[in-house]
This record gives sequence, C-alpha cells and structure tokens, in this order.
Amino acid sequence: MVSDLKQVEREWAGIGIGPRKFAILARDIVRMKQTHDLPNSLVLKNITKVYGNYIPAEEITENDVEVIAANYQLIDLITVDVLGEKPPYVLNKNTQLFKELDFYGIESSDRIAEIGAGDGTFSLILAILNKDLRIAVNELDKKYLEYINRKLSASQASLDGEKISVVRGSKKSVELTEGSYDKIIVRNSFHHFKRQDAMLQSIQDALTPEGILYVNEPVQETDPYEEVCNELMKRRDVIAAIEANGFKLAGEERVGDRVLMKYTKS
Repeated sequence: MVSDLKQVEREWAGIGIGPRKFAILARDIVRMKQTHDLPNSLVLKNITKVYGNYIPAEEITENDVEVIAANYQLIDLITVDVLGEKPPYVLNKNTQLFKELDFYGIESSDRIAEIGAGDGTFSLILAILNKDLRIAVNELDKKYLEYINRKLSASQASLDGEKISVVRGSKKSVELTEGSYDKIIVRNSFHHFKRQDAMLQSIQDALTPEGILYVNEPVQETDPYEEVCNELMKRRDVIAAIEANGFKLAGEERVGDRVLMKYTKS
C-alpha cells in the first residue's frame, strides 16, 4: 500500500536517506525484484555492496524491500519524474519530465525509438500521452524486455498495442529498420554503450535523412550518482564521441542533473 511506502520513506529520512537517495534506492530495488526476481536477502546484500559507504544500509530491512517492490508502478513513475519524490507523490507540472518532453518537441506524426529503454516506463508514458505515436521500445536486457511486455499487457486499456513494438537490441546495433525513425531518444544510457561507434552508426542508419538524435545524459559535471556510477563521461567527451559518428550538436539544455542534447545528421 502507498501508506506503507510513505512510512518507509519517513523512517529512512530519520536515518539520513533523503528523498533523492530514496528514489534512487527504490528504483534499484524495484529493478532487482521485478526484473531479476532476486530474493530480499540478496537485494539487501547488493544494496550494501553498492551504497554501503554512503548510507546506513544495515538499517534497511527485508520488509522495506517488500513494501517498495509492491509499489513498483508508483516507483516507476517517480523514477521517470512524473511524480514528485516526496509524499504524497503528486503530479507536478514543473518536474524534469515535462521540461524534457518540451525539449523533444514530439508530434503525433513522429515515429520514435527509445534506445536503452530499461523498464520502458518513459516510452509507455509517451504512448499514453499521444496515442497516434508509433514507438519502438529498444532494450538489450532480456529481463527488462520481459518486464516491459508484462507492463504492456497490464496497460492494454490505455495503449494501442499495434503502435508499440518491443525490440531487443545488441551491443553494436539497435536492430531497427533502416531509415524509419524521425526521432531516436537515448535516455541515461549512452555511457553504458560498450560499442559506441557501432551503436551510433546503427542509430544513423535507423534515422530518416532529416531524423534527430536526442541524448539525455548525466555527465561528470552534473553527476547525481557520484558515489555509484563510475562510467559517466565528461560532457565534452559525449559530444566528441557523437559528432565523430556523423552527427552535429544542434541544441542543448540543462534540466536538473541531466544534459539534454539535440543532434542532427552532419
């Protein structure tokens, strides 16, 4: 129940885990439980391993894990910034998500792909907001793909399933139809690309001649995960890597702890 989640957040605040860290931890717990079906004991072990130097991880209980996992749909909406991080978790038009959507300038006629979609929540929100969009939800991890498909099945009343495709990418290809997409969005995943050049060339191929690549990245200069994610790149290195593969930076905006970048084909 949501009331139980509020209680957990209040208790964590009392041991120094504020709203931002709560949201990050809750996101990771949901991913471990919903996509990888890990037992609570292993979830706690992983939390201690990753965050133990920065939070009192030993104070987190298996019951806390259960409560957070049971509220996974709410946590997903907090993670993509639809809802605020603090109770009562209300819709806030000033959240980063709405500024991000404005930056993308999405139109109903657009054909869109999200690369490295994770749990797919962002793409599903796009589909709910605009039922005419055609969206490819692209992800590498098999467990995430299973989770996305479960969420699609549970959201049939709100979505046109014929306009949403779930695509498994690879480490060097987005596996999308060539020349078919008006806008490709890479959210918080570019720094995880193991084969950046190959992936960027694959994105080039998937875009229409006038297609646009949008990259939403935390970078070292804005790093909200400074204790955890050691793969983040410097802003200039992100731009250099993308422009070396046939793109040109055409717009940029700072939104919270992220840098939003717009690239056209050069």
